[in-house]
Amino acid sequence: MRIVWKIQTKYGQYLKEIQHIPDAFSDVMGNIGLIFNTEAQETIAEISRYVDELK
Repeated sequence: MRIVWKIQTKYGQYLKEIQHIPDAFSDVMGNIGLIFNTEAQETIAEISRYVDELK
């Protein structure tokens, strides 16, 4: 959950929902789903890069 806290701290204004991913799908998707909402495509790309760097 430390990673989620970092993401929430940096991009909390765009974070709309945090979901637990069922074990049946977690091998492919991970354990946590994050839903963001932003007007700018570049912001989503920036968030994606940041999340990838934290893995």
